[in-house]
Amino acid sequence: EDLPDKHVDTGAGFERLVAYLENKTSVYDTDLFYPVIKRIEVLTGIPYKDAEDGMPHRVLADHIRTVTFAIADNVLPSNEGRGYVLRRLIRRALRYAQKLGMHEPVLYKLVKTVISIMSDYLEYLPERQEFIENLVKAEEESFLRTLDAGLIIFEQIVSNIKQQNNDEISGKEAFKLYDTYGFPLDLTEVMAREQFLTVDVEGFNSQLEKQKERSRQGRKKEEYTGARAPAGGEARLVSNENDRLGMARHHTATHLLHSALREVLGKHVSQSGSLVDIDRLRFDFLHYRALTKENLREVGDLINRKISDHLKVDIFPMSLKEAKEMGALSFFGEKYDEIVNVVKTGSFSMELCGGTHVNNTADIEKIKIISETAIAAGTRRIEAVCGKENIEKYEQKKKTELIIKIKGRLKHIESGIQQIKEYEPYIYEVDYSALEDRALADLEELENRSLQDGKLLDKRLAKIKNKQAGKYMKDLLNEIRSVNNRGFGIFCKMMDNYDMPMLRTLSDNIVQARDNVVIILAASKGDKGLFLVRIPGNKINLNAVDIINELTSLAGGGGGGRPDMAQAGGANPDKIPGALSKVEEFIIENS
Repeated sequence: EDLPDKHVDTGAGFERLVAYLENKTSVYDTDLFYPVIKRIEVLTGIPYKDAEDGMPHRVLADHIRTVTFAIADNVLPSNEGRGYVLRRLIRRALRYAQKLGMHEPVLYKLVKTVISIMSDYLEYLPERQEFIENLVKAEEESFLRTLDAGLIIFEQIVSNIKQQNNDEISGKEAFKLYDTYGFPLDLTEVMAREQFLTVDVEGFNSQLEKQKERSRQGRKKEEYTGARAPAGGEARLVSNENDRLGMARHHTATHLLHSALREVLGKHVSQSGSLVDIDRLRFDFLHYRALTKENLREVGDLINRKISDHLKVDIFPMSLKEAKEMGALSFFGEKYDEIVNVVKTGSFSMELCGGTHVNNTADIEKIKIISETAIAAGTRRIEAVCGKENIEKYEQKKKTELIIKIKGRLKHIESGIQQIKEYEPYIYEVDYSALEDRALADLEELENRSLQDGKLLDKRLAKIKNKQAGKYMKDLLNEIRSVNNRGFGIFCKMMDNYDMPMLRTLSDNIVQARDNVVIILAASKGDKGLFLVRIPGNKINLNAVDIINELTSLAGGGGGGRPDMAQAGGANPDKIPGALSKVEEFIIENS
C-alpha cells in the first residue's frame, strides 16, 4: 500500500547531519565519536589515524556506541535474535581491540564516555551506566576465556590450508570455531581476509542447519515421549542418550546449586536466569556481592556431598497451589499451568520444573564450579560442569589456556631478569619448567605467580634504575647543553629500557638540580616508544605540548599534557633518535 505521506529520503541521518554542521568529512571526527576515539587512544597508547590503520579505533567506537544504546533499551546478549547480533558486535570489537594490543576487557571502559556524550539528550542513560558496564565486561571476560585458544586453532587451520596451497576455510572448520569457541561467522571472515583467504559460507550454513535439524529431531522425540522442554532456562533438546544424560545431569545439578547457594549465602538468593546444556550449566542469581573463594568451595563441596549421598530424585505432578504451599521454588520468569511438575531431591531441593532429570544424584558423578562473575548490579553468574568426562575435558582445555598465558609472561620475566643481572645477582626462585606435566591447580597457582613475578620484577628494575640514575646524575648533568643567548640549557637523551614512571623520576631529579633546563627524555620498551618533555618554572618561554607534538609528528604516537610537562606513547622506536636530533632545532627556533 502507498504510504499516507510521501517524502524524499536524502540518507542524511543524524551522524551525517552532525558532520555537515561541524564541517567534518567523517562522522568519526565529530563530537559524537571523537571523544570515544580519544579515550581509546588513552587506554591503548596507540594514536588514531584517519586511514586504514585507524580501522580498529573506528570499529571500537562504533560498536560500543551501538552496544551501549541497545543494552540501555534492555537488549541483552544471547544466542538468538537481536541478542545474538549484540553478542557478535561485542566479539567483533574484541578482535579489533587485540589489534591494538589489548588482551583484557576494555570495551566496558568506553561506556562512560559514550554516555557522557549523549546523556543531555537521552537522560535515562546515566542511571543504566553501571548495569551496561557490568554486562559488557561479563561478555568480554566470557569470550576472552576462549578467544586465545580459538586463535591458536585458527592459526593451525590457516597453516594447514597454506601448506595444501588452498585459499578457503571449509564450512566445517568455520563451524567448529563458531560452535566450540564462540567465533561468529563474520569474525572468522574478517580474520580470513587478513590472511587473503575466503570462507565456505554455504558449507558453514549447511553445518548449522544440520545442528538445527538434530535439535528439531530431538524436540520431536521429546514430544512423542511426553516430556516438555526444560523449564527455566535455555536448553538444546537432544535425542542421543549420552547427550540426554548430560542434559539431565546439568539440569538436576542446577537445582542443587540453587539450594546450595541459598544455604551458604542466605535465603535472599533467587534465580534470575539459567542455561542448561549437555556439557555445562550457567546459573544467574540475585546476590549483592562477589562470592569469596571460601564461599565457592563451600557451595561446591555441599553439592558434591549431596551427589555422594545418592539422593533419590522424585518428579510428581500436583496443582500449582499445592506446590507453592509445599514450599517448592519456581524458576525465574516461568509461566506455569494449574498442574505442574515438582522435582524433589531428597529433602535438599524442591522446585517446579518440567525438564529432564536424573533418577539419583549419584548419576551426576561430580560438579566443578569453573567461574563466578558479575553480570549486572546485584546479579551474579556461576558456570559449572558435571560428570567426570566433562570435567576432564574442561581441565585439559583450561590447562592449555594457562600454559599459553604463562609462557607469554615468561618472556617478559626472563627479559626483566637479564636486565637486573646487569646490575646485581638475581636468583630465579620459581620453577616454571615442565608446564605440560603440571596439575591444573599447580598451573593456576603458577599463572597467578607469573603475573606477580612480572610486577615485582618491574618494580625492582625501576628501583635499580632510579638508584643508578642517582649515582651517575653528575655525569648526566654534564650532558646539559647550553643554548647561546637563550638563558637555558637542553637535556635530550634516550634512556634504554625505561618506562614512563622512571622517566618522570629522572626528570624530577634533574629539575631539583637545575631549574633552567628543557628536558626531553625518550625510551623504548618492546615495540612502543615513549616521550617526556619537562619545562620547569616560568623562566623559559616554551610549551611542552608543542614540543611533544613536534616529536610525535616525527616519530609517530600521540599524547598531550600541560605547558610545563607533557608525554606521549606509541612512537616508532626506530624513529626516536632522528626525532630527538631534530627537536633541538625546533626548540631553538621557537624560544
